[in-house]
Amino acid sequence: MAARDAALAELTEANRRLEQMIDDLRREKFGARSEKLSPDQWNLPLEDVEIA
Repeated sequence: MAARDAALAELTEANRRLEQMIDDLRREKFGARSEKLSPDQWNLPLEDVEIA
């Protein structure tokens, strides 16, 4: 029983580390969500912009 619990704890920790690696790689490739535009920002009025 103790061996099973130890193996489970080890696998759980390994899974946590792998999930962290995936999150880090996604953030590196796609950027943090806070850096992305929200859909509402695409519809901002541009009436103050003058065409030269």
